[in-house]
Amino acid sequence: MTLADVNMVKVTSTAKENGSYHHGDLRRALIDNGLQLLEENMEANLGLRQLARLAGVSPGAVYRHFVNKEELLVALAVEGFGRLTQKQSRAYLEKKTVSNAMDAFRAGGAAYIQFARENPALFRLMFGRFSATHRNEELAKASKLNRDMMMLSISKVLGGERPARELHAFCVGTWAMIHGLSALILDQQLQEEGDDLDGLVEDIIRGASEWE
Repeated sequence: MTLADVNMVKVTSTAKENGSYHHGDLRRALIDNGLQLLEENMEANLGLRQLARLAGVSPGAVYRHFVNKEELLVALAVEGFGRLTQKQSRAYLEKKTVSNAMDAFRAGGAAYIQFARENPALFRLMFGRFSATHRNEELAKASKLNRDMMMLSISKVLGGERPARELHAFCVGTWAMIHGLSALILDQQLQEEGDDLDGLVEDIIRGASEWE
């Protein structure tokens, strides 16, 4: 995967401004409504019958797209990775056109954390135990695409020739830092930062990009 490939990233995320159902696009409406319910109720009340009521269709129509709740959750996780990849790729490319790899990495890292803060339940679903134990080919592909794009951006910060083991350790360690910071924020472990939280996030990402 090259930086040029990032510009060619195609995702299935085409969310509507509302969750209304249009004939012939029921699966799209179910995913959009499912994402909304996920953020409102986590997974507690997310059921296929509830989605059917929201879409104004019969339960049978829903079951033609998702045979059970697990299939729906996998589809939501796939959608989540698509949206995260799209958000980060846009951030990378906006910076890459006017600046350098370090600024592109910082923008992508900030986009990752912003996505987590805007979609906490979806973020937890994507990276939680459920997705790890229900990973099908589509979910594995969506997850790998996001990871490969992140690793490419991180590796560009180092520049030059580095031993593969050192490069891999740097990439995984930096990703772990960004992901861990996202988790701390979602778990409200940084509340004492108050209005300084955004500045702290920016400083941490800047520090990570300056590792030697």
